[in-house]
Amino acid sequence: MKKIYARQIPPEYQESPFSWCDDIYENVSFDGNDDYRSRTTDEYDTIRKYIDEADTAMTDMQNKNNNHFANATEIIEHYFSRRTKGKYSAREIGRWKKILAQYQGNSRADEAGAICGALELMTGKAHDYCCIRGSSQSEWQYIYYPAGEYSDEQIKKLEREYFNEGSEWEIQEGETEPETAEEIEGSYMYCCEWDDDEIKAEIAGAFGCSPDEVALYKFEKFRQVPVYQLA
Repeated sequence: MKKIYARQIPPEYQESPFSWCDDIYENVSFDGNDDYRSRTTDEYDTIRKYIDEADTAMTDMQNKNNNHFANATEIIEHYFSRRTKGKYSAREIGRWKKILAQYQGNSRADEAGAICGALELMTGKAHDYCCIRGSSQSEWQYIYYPAGEYSDEQIKKLEREYFNEGSEWEIQEGETEPETAEEIEGSYMYCCEWDDDEIKAEIAGAFGCSPDEVALYKFEKFRQVPVYQLA
């Protein structure tokens, strides 16, 4: 019977998909903790770069200070013009005014909420944010993502891949059981589950078989072999 044989890569050598392809999560911005990789969308970068400047221009315009903007619409279109959906409506300009004010609030929630609102106006997709975390206190990062495109399960998978807290496996398909784990050769797969049965199910789902057909060769430890030289 054909079976799947999976050999775990030693954890210290495993590579998460983020190690070689950091754009696997489309339209997601990772930002906030400079100790970890930041990857952002063009819209997010525009918002971060110009939102304070736009707020200052709005205040100057309202206070009739000298600037080259006649109204709020000119300010928003200048800084946050969008490539699709055309120009902003009067209602959307009203939302932008509230967003600029909210961004100047005193809490992280105010700032993040304002960014989500701005991303929605620029992309046409409602956005949400959360803080993903690894296993240590220093492992954290904020992400901003289209709310309708990522489930809680997908966010959990993203979190484990980002902090490389899953496991990597080399996988071979065949009818003959290998004599040793080292004989296993084939494709590589990164798993985000931790429980053995769930890892089997994750691999089985990728290869279109039953979890009962998956044999796991889990990494246990390195073995030191002494070497002698005749003196």
